[in-house]
This record gives sequence, C-alpha cells and structure tokens, in this order.
Amino acid sequence: MKPGSPLRTEVRVKYDDAPRMDVVGLIQTTPRHVLEIGCAAGATGIAVKQRFPGCRYTGIELDPGFCSVAQTRIDRCIQRNIDTEGLDGLGLESDPVDLVICADVLEHLYDPWTTLQALRGLIAEGGQLIASIPNVQHFSVIQGLVEGEFRYQPHGLLDATHIRFFTRRGILELFEGSGWVVQDCVRKMTGAVDWNQLPGTLTLGRVLIRDATRENAEDLLTFQYLIRSRPRATPALAVTGTTSGG
Repeated sequence: MKPGSPLRTEVRVKYDDAPRMDVVGLIQTTPRHVLEIGCAAGATGIAVKQRFPGCRYTGIELDPGFCSVAQTRIDRCIQRNIDTEGLDGLGLESDPVDLVICADVLEHLYDPWTTLQALRGLIAEGGQLIASIPNVQHFSVIQGLVEGEFRYQPHGLLDATHIRFFTRRGILELFEGSGWVVQDCVRKMTGAVDWNQLPGTLTLGRVLIRDATRENAEDLLTFQYLIRSRPRATPALAVTGTTSGG
C-alpha cells in the first residue's frame, strides 16, 4: 500500500500549462464571447484568442494562483467555487456568451447537472458548449477491479479529486437531462484490438467479453470523450381556451 494522500498533489504539478488543442479543434464558428469553466492559468484561452482574434474570453477558476496568472492572459478571470457559489452575479446576463468550454471539469463538480442547467441561461441563441470528460468504463479501470483495485491517483482516470464518474451513456444522460442536445461525441482512445474479429470474443488482459460488438470495444478503449452540444430549444407555450364571438 502506498503511503500518503493523492489529494496532497500540488495542482501546478498535476496540470501542466498547456492549451487543450483537441477542445479548440471542435470550435466550428468564430465565437464572440467565450466562457471557460475551470480555465486554470488561461493556456487554452490564449490558443482560442490566437485562432479567433477579437473574441472576448472570460474564465472562472477555483485556484487563486492560477486565477492571478489567467488575469494577465485573458480578458477576465473570476475566482469562484461554482459548486458552492453557483453562476449568479457574474455580470454575464447582459453579455451572453456564445461558446462555453468545460475541459475536464464537470467530473470535479458535486452537482454538474445543476451547473449545466445554469449555463443554459448564460448562453446566447445559437451558442454551443464543448466539454471533455474521462471515461470510467476504460478497460484499465475494469482490469483493476478484476484485481481488486480501485486506487485513487493524483491524476488520470481515477483522479482523487474526481467526484463524479461517467461512461458514454452517463455523459449523454448528463447533457440531455440538463437541457442540452449532444451534436458530436468524439472518442479519444488508447489500446488496440483485432477489429476484424468483431463481433466476437473480446479479450483485454484478464477480461473476456463474449459476443462483443465494435461499439463495446470502442467504449472500453476510450479514455476520454469530447462533447459538442447546444441548448435544447424550449417548446413554445401553448395557449388554450375558448373564444367567444359577439
């Protein structure tokens, strides 16, 4: 048994100051105002502003050290714990955003469902949300369970600061249940199988799955999902009643 707590890892050691270019690559139209939840030191913000000169970039960050650095890199950075303080009072209601980025952040929130619902109220018509979320269905986690292991780590799929764990289906339910329509679900995969033998028996280490489909294999090899979504339209209020004539 390894001594010490994985929670003691310094956040600056845990996350390098590198932009999430995979997330940036999902942006399809030029944004006017971007909001990033959990912007760290603003590295992704720099990349977005370089690709789309003229766009405004607002970040929300829990860590005060990261926040102070981000304030020198992007247009605005707000230090806030959105789990306890929510998203009210940010001054964004009068300046809606047309792109929200949540890169590896929703799994760290106690209530990502409420956060996603609240973000719908801050986004302009036609806006989108891009997120990245780790996949707890990855075969490495399942192999660990077979060996009796579910050991929290300083980072990775079993990051000790992850509060929520999601599979692909769970991610789709998270978004759809919070008022979003998933437009793209992109897999980031690691590992390999003999695709020519599927459907059939799939063997990953000591794990054997009979009658496995290609989708089963892809779900097990995916370590992270990239999601592009838009708010679901609110149905128009139906007016009912009777009309009397003179």
